Amino acid sequence: ELSQNKANMKIYPNPATGNSQLIINSDNATTVNIVVTELNGRLVSSFAKQVNGLSNITIPSENFTKGIYIVKIDTGKQLQQLKLVVQ
Repeated sequence: ELSQNKANMKIYPNPATGNSQLIINSDNATTVNIVVTELNGRLVSSFAKQVNGLSNITIPSENFTKGIYIVKIDTGKQLQQLKLVVQ
């Protein structure tokens, strides 16, 4: 049976007033590319992190203006989009 290799992801706190954390549970070591955009597609932040197993990645949302953002997480095997609200 093939393993799905799907990473579980969530952002907290959400809504955020300061920085938020992306919690990612990956079943193998990989580089994760994270891109944060406004709803209109304007790039706000983009960075890469190494993860292995359960990892915490800080999203620098304390520097963002109030609003709704799309956080795109690309593990190389999976692309996921999460919504982040900054208050």
